[in-house]
Amino acid sequence: MKDLEKLKLPKGYEVNVSWAMQESNKAYTYFLPLAEKKVTYCIADRLGDWERVCFLAPKENALSYAELSDAKGHFWEEDEIVMKIYPSSITIRNVKTHQLYRSKDVTKRAENYLKARIKMMYEQAKVYYQPDTTKAMVADNGKVLIIFGGEDWASFKEIERLKEKYWGKEKSVVQFFVSQALDLNPEHIVMLWDAENFELPEI
Repeated sequence: MKDLEKLKLPKGYEVNVSWAMQESNKAYTYFLPLAEKKVTYCIADRLGDWERVCFLAPKENALSYAELSDAKGHFWEEDEIVMKIYPSSITIRNVKTHQLYRSKDVTKRAENYLKARIKMMYEQAKVYYQPDTTKAMVADNGKVLIIFGGEDWASFKEIERLKEKYWGKEKSVVQFFVSQALDLNPEHIVMLWDAENFELPEI
């Protein structure tokens, strides 16, 4: 994660620092403009073994997949992998939230292995790509759900619907944000991974 005290923010969007529940941690909050007339409220912190950023926006102005991928780059380096956990997107009083996490203990070797695995799965998924349709398929013995957005990205509502269709409502799965080059691929492919073999934060 980038140094939260030295983030390069858009002009007029200074960081506000507030103490978190644990005395040794700080939470940094600010408003992040992601598009014209579209602003999301962010809370960034390092609590326990995890780096976390929570994005909050009005339900009618909720983040798209592409915007969340772009927002990741404000807080983490391009080569750092972060994850979004399902079910975790919640709506409270018409405010939609998304949380991204990264373990403080991840090693470069483990991260490179995961990155190579994600790239390999993406290359396999491209074989089944069809530009004019939205569909989903399971791969890797049912451990990966590949979602094809067709001509545009599937909405988070659609992603959550497909997750529940294939894995049920309660099962935890993760979506990785690797880099803009891979995340914002021309085929609009989004992948969800069975979280069984991944370490997860306590939410």
